[in-house]
Amino acid sequence: MQAHDLLRSDAPFIADTSTWWRALALPDDLGALLQEAVRDDRFWITPIVRMEILYSARTSTEFVALESELDALRIVPQRSRGR
Repeated sequence: MQAHDLLRSDAPFIADTSTWWRALALPDDLGALLQEAVRDDRFWITPIVRMEILYSARTSTEFVALESELDALRIVPQRSRGR
């Protein structure tokens, strides 16, 4: 599936860490679609992705800024193994 198709659909999607960082360099049209997906609660991340992104912060100010951005995203709950 192409990025335009995914971002224009109503379906949620789970983004990995590389998706998060690539989002900063998207062309304007894709960036607008991505922002819409965030507003529509369709851009999801996992707890591990959240941790990886926060771990990349170089300063406490950067950590707080990233945490604020990540708080806008749905976190996919993790299941315990064996269930």
